[in-house]
Amino acid sequence: MYGDCIRSGGKHPACDDFFRTIRPVLRRVSWRVARQYDALGDVDDLVQEVSLKLIASGTSILESLPPHPDGALAYFSVLAANSARDFFRARGAFKRGTQPT
Repeated sequence: MYGDCIRSGGKHPACDDFFRTIRPVLRRVSWRVARQYDALGDVDDLVQEVSLKLIASGTSILESLPPHPDGALAYFSVLAANSARDFFRARGAFKRGTQPT
């Protein structure tokens, strides 16, 4: 499903099926990371951010995606967790500003 979605640029019916299947995993992982940052209100933003990253980086993700479904699910979970942490790190860096001290 994911491969069909990426090859069509995110406009294939397989995209809906893929994200319907993977959304509970993305929500669970996003909730867990948001809880670590005490930001449970950002879970929906995190799920959207990870979904966009899955589409934008699709070709590179496809190259390293394990062929077995369990391995692929674990890969998407790790990708979601890393993307969620990156989201909070970037937000924290933005709050500090870019002015040299």
